[in-house]
Amino acid sequence: MRARPVSNDEIAGQLTEVLTTAGWTGFRIEGVQRLSAGTNRETFRVAIAGAAPSTDETTQSAGLILQRSRLGADPRLSSCLREGQLLDALVDPAVKAPSVVAMGDAESPIGRDFVITKAIDGETIARKVLRDPDLAQARDVGVRDCAHALAAIHRTDLDAVAGFLPEVEDSLDVQQHLWSDLQRHEPVLCYAFRWLAENRPPETGRTLVHGDFRLGNLIFDAQGLAAVLDWELAHVGDPALDLGWFCATPWRFGSPASAGGLGSRQELLDAYAAAGGQPIDLGRLLWWEVVANLRWGVICAQMGFAAPFAGSGALELAVVGRRFAEAEYDTLTAIGHADRWRRTGTLEEFAAPHRRLDSLESPGQQHGLSELVADYLASLGERVSGRDRWQLRIARNALAIAQREHALSDHIADRAANRWASLRVSGDEEWCGLIERSPLRDVDTDALWSLVADHLAVDHPGYGQASSSKGS
Repeated sequence: MRARPVSNDEIAGQLTEVLTTAGWTGFRIEGVQRLSAGTNRETFRVAIAGAAPSTDETTQSAGLILQRSRLGADPRLSSCLREGQLLDALVDPAVKAPSVVAMGDAESPIGRDFVITKAIDGETIARKVLRDPDLAQARDVGVRDCAHALAAIHRTDLDAVAGFLPEVEDSLDVQQHLWSDLQRHEPVLCYAFRWLAENRPPETGRTLVHGDFRLGNLIFDAQGLAAVLDWELAHVGDPALDLGWFCATPWRFGSPASAGGLGSRQELLDAYAAAGGQPIDLGRLLWWEVVANLRWGVICAQMGFAAPFAGSGALELAVVGRRFAEAEYDTLTAIGHADRWRRTGTLEEFAAPHRRLDSLESPGQQHGLSELVADYLASLGERVSGRDRWQLRIARNALAIAQREHALSDHIADRAANRWASLRVSGDEEWCGLIERSPLRDVDTDALWSLVADHLAVDHPGYGQASSSKGS
């Protein structure tokens, strides 16, 4: 039997009981607003007023943030209580972690494990961080601030956190196992796993790792970085993972700047070292950047796999799953950058072969039922707002993908057959086997780029053709 949804008023009552138990007095909760509902947790902003020992002016103006685990969420994968324990242990203010107000397990009034933190004013939406004129100063110091926060995170005393955090011995092995579980045969990722295994650098060290340090999980105000959020993937591992993930293409949000959309890789490494971070050279960072783009591809594939079981969230997960093609492009591009650096010590001369993406064109204007549906959805955009408008954009995107898939299916099938014939394989599964057996230098990367062109022609025409990295 499905559990009855809990109203915001009921959540306010639960919070009142929790905060009173934590020693708060003379306060009142004026409102609860749901902010998001991820795969493993739900997030709410809580407006609070009244005098209390724990409610300073900042808390009263910004409020509180409640995160609670979703019903049925696997605590081994994501635990709000574990995140609260970690945040409570991060005593260095340079880490920029939110302050914990209360936390508890499923035996609490909240009924699930949860953490409550003081809300922090500022902007989290990446495209606003990268474009808002009011955040120009924050962008100027953004790479430096992020590097300093990462260095502080990585110098955290492991004795203070190791008791409740998982330890990752080999991040590449983790991705390999996650990918194998999906039982997909994708030649680009087969090649990427081979390349990573044969070019692996020595381990940087063992530190606390945030695990998801990127725009979208950071709060910026007018002065710079104000807070680091979303610690649910924190673990003990190689600190270079955080820097590589920060530089991954999807987290640049269209900016040409390679380090989080804010600056160059070298600026990030120099500021990280100046703040006491462990020595990491550009070659090592580029390897971890390949890992990061591959990891995003695995995540996209996982979301696509989960879509049929996601109920009302199925369409959104399915559309994110189709971003796998972007991850293929970005992973091959990152390998190209790393190979170029290894051979020449430069990055500027490498460019992804955009010309190969011009071989397929999206279908022209048609007038069938799907086009009428597309026009109707477009007209709805003027009548909805907020999350409804976001869901409408997802539906329009999904419809456009379906239209292109239908129009191009025969042509793409012919191209695939010709590609397999030239490689002397019967399909992508046998192609993956050929990649795994062949010397890396003998892998036909032109065929891989041709495959990516086919995928992008359906899922995201023109992707990558205007992108370039800002320096090294």
